[in-house]
Amino acid sequence: MIVGPLRGWRLAELLFSPMPAMADNYVRAEGGAMPRLDDTAIEEGLQRLPGWERRGNEIVKTFTRQDFAHAMTFVNEVAAAAEAAGHHPDIDIRWNKVTLALSSHAEGGLTDRDFQLAARIQELDQPTQPA
Repeated sequence: MIVGPLRGWRLAELLFSPMPAMADNYVRAEGGAMPRLDDTAIEEGLQRLPGWERRGNEIVKTFTRQDFAHAMTFVNEVAAAAEAAGHHPDIDIRWNKVTLALSSHAEGGLTDRDFQLAARIQELDQPTQPA
């Protein structure tokens, strides 16, 4: 049984790692190290991420917490997951609302890394208690 933070991360890897069905849905960014996903792969990925939406070259979701302290606790949990993944979202905090935007800027669009981190963040989307 997998426990702790790796449990969710491994689930995210299984859900959003390059799969044979998606193998043809990649667009290589010029000079990029990771293949960019095409529109079909992005839509397929979003179907598995409730509440996330595409805005241009980003996937975005706003999370609501009880108050500012709870929002900051959530942000810190996201920060830890992002550090572990080596991939960092843009974060906008408005009192009890946290908006996260993911994009692989170096690749010029969305990649599997964005969907893997979004899946991990989804697992953190539960009520949190401030420290």
